[in-house]
Amino acid sequence: PEAAVQTGVSRAFFPHGIGHGIGLQVHDVAGFAESDHGGTIPKPDGHPYLRLTRVLEPGCLYRNKCFAQYFSLYIF
Repeated sequence: PEAAVQTGVSRAFFPHGIGHGIGLQVHDVAGFAESDHGGTIPKPDGHPYLRLTRVLEPGCLYRNKCFAQYFSLYIF
């Protein structure tokens, strides 16, 4: 898993980033909360514009334009 993140291949499968925690309140801002007392942390470099996507889980989201830059890596 670490190699997929370090090489950037994970961005092909998560073009929207992971911007929420896991649990009952999954659409909160847990990904950016600095602490329980407030404040936010900066967005990750690889995903400066985190967006919301909705799928029936388990679900996969594939977009051809997101995969195009990874085809040259021959990892798939």
